[in-house]
Amino acid sequence: GPYPGCLYTDNVINKDLSDRLIAIYGHNNPNGIMFAQLHKYEKQDFMDKNRYFFVYLPNDIKVYKVFTAHTGLSINLVTGYDLTDDSTYTTFLKEIWKDNTYNDLTHEEDTNFSPDVNTMVLSTCIYPSTYTERYLVFGEEVNGNW
Repeated sequence: GPYPGCLYTDNVINKDLSDRLIAIYGHNNPNGIMFAQLHKYEKQDFMDKNRYFFVYLPNDIKVYKVFTAHTGLSINLVTGYDLTDDSTYTTFLKEIWKDNTYNDLTHEEDTNFSPDVNTMVLSTCIYPSTYTERYLVFGEEVNGNW
């Protein structure tokens, strides 16, 4: 497997992060580094103040608006669904949103479930370890529209 200090994606992902759904995986290190910080999204106050995350590429900056954060099954989201189909992708996003811990914060009317909008999920382990679930933070790509 990957080294403990690496963030990584699935091999099927385009390097320019142009895919419809991108998952980035990182360890939940007990010392607080890597993706351990994602668990801060379990608190409403943190979610309210940290709605955006940024991915820096050599010639681009991708901006994502968090629309849900919750515990989810340890399924490979990228390869586990046929998200090339517009209808399947839109349904997938709505199902993810229904699992939203923060339904009072993010409402369907302000989240764009368009098949034209790319989504990124940041995935990390739950500590102490459970092999069936991961903690997931989902963001929709907004780039210049934030």
